[in-house]
Amino acid sequence: ASAQADDSDFRIGLTFRAKTGTICRSFSGEAVSGIGCREGEHWKMVSTLPGGEQNDYRQASSSAINAIAAELMAEGPMDADSERKYLKSGWK
Repeated sequence: ASAQADDSDFRIGLTFRAKTGTICRSFSGEAVSGIGCREGEHWKMVSTLPGGEQNDYRQASSSAINAIAAELMAEGPMDADSERKYLKSGWK
């Protein structure tokens, strides 16, 4: 998530394994924020909230998304090394 472009329409937040076993990511954007989980070759939205203006300050919806992510997580969020491992294995 830390390697994303500064001009991206969305900011990736947490990457984590859900209790269902799928890999999920939280994100925030101007129009929508939420959590998507990887199912096969596709992402499935599991939670969405209205977005907000992206800037250096945390959006109000980000704490709500983090609370939802905490409920879905099987364990804590992935660290940078774990995420790199998934990306090197071809996961997107």
